[in-house]
Amino acid sequence: MAATRARRQLPGSVARHGWRCAATFASPWRWVRSAGCFLALMCLLQAVGCASLGRGTPAMPVVRSLQDLMPHGDRDHFVYVWQRFENGQPVADGVQVEHVTAGANGEFEVSLSENGVAVGRMLLRDLADRLVLLFEEDMVRGFRISYDPPLSQIQLPLRPGRYESSASATFTGLADGATIGVAPVTQQVEIKPGSAVDSRVGRYAQSVVLGLVRTLRVPDGTEELRTETVVVPGIGETSSTGNTPETLQMHRELACAVIGGRRLGDCAGLDKAWKGRRTR
Repeated sequence: MAATRARRQLPGSVARHGWRCAATFASPWRWVRSAGCFLALMCLLQAVGCASLGRGTPAMPVVRSLQDLMPHGDRDHFVYVWQRFENGQPVADGVQVEHVTAGANGEFEVSLSENGVAVGRMLLRDLADRLVLLFEEDMVRGFRISYDPPLSQIQLPLRPGRYESSASATFTGLADGATIGVAPVTQQVEIKPGSAVDSRVGRYAQSVVLGLVRTLRVPDGTEELRTETVVVPGIGETSSTGNTPETLQMHRELACAVIGGRRLGDCAGLDKAWKGRRTR
């Protein structure tokens, strides 16, 4: 994903993703900005990281359910290896793990850990024709972002085009439930067919590109996050790239997964690979 910023850039989420943000600010809203690692963006709406294998105009793959775009069966499990860069130089690396817990009424929870530490959680709902985000939590900074109405992430039938949604985002503290602030948020998703991809978990003939622009209007300015994600139907995100508020660039790749009881990739030795490396 190539993420660009308007004024100061919002980070991506536990959606799928929160990559941890390292900055702190003086005012409550600036603190929210530094911590606003929107977890959903980290999971589903992240950047292109896959190598193209084909040429010509790609065709839109057949997608029969939201599970094809973002697998969310109970106990589905995803392991990513990541690196952060500053001015083109690597400054940190490690492992991120996302785990799905299915609930009632189409709801499911995605928890995120980084290098063995819990950093985020989000709750989504599968409405059969739409996937919506109810809330996401940043456990590092200690707050929750709740969306009213739930923020639409993707919808079926899947067709090339641009779709918009909006909601009110309420920020509350996890420790005491106190309201930090409320701000309007708008989101625009552009869908187009992607090329074949070559990933750590396999080679796939077709993919879907999801381009996202999410805008949050807070009292002292406007925050805009732009992302682009390649999704392989049945697998979900295979790799992504994005920027944090400190302009650190982050890249991650799916190393292995368990989807519907089926194992993909090989994570043998990953623990040893990241232990002792730099974290920031």
